[in-house]
Amino acid sequence: MQTGAGVLRIGAAGPPITIPPGGRVVLGRMSADDAVGRALHDDDFVGKHHAAVVMRGRQVEVRDLDSVNGTSVDGHRLPKGGGGVFDLPVVIRLRPHCNVRVDPAG
Repeated sequence: MQTGAGVLRIGAAGPPITIPPGGRVVLGRMSADDAVGRALHDDDFVGKHHAAVVMRGRQVEVRDLDSVNGTSVDGHRLPKGGGGVFDLPVVIRLRPHCNVRVDPAG
């Protein structure tokens, strides 16, 4: 697998979703990524477009997309509409109870 790729899993048993280097995935009920949308479509606490994830080498950029219930990364809440770049692996929490894990691929 290419350096800088990531693997995203929604929940403990979620199927792996590969994110290519520089790739972007929107986490939410209306995600353009079919696997993400299917995994989150019934979760009323997760926004239609809740947060964005962008692979940046061995790091990931996470940005809250003005979600109502908020987004946190490794226990640190992001400001509404804010974000940051974090070393992998990370656990993204889409408040109040949905966890998304992003690991380096390979």
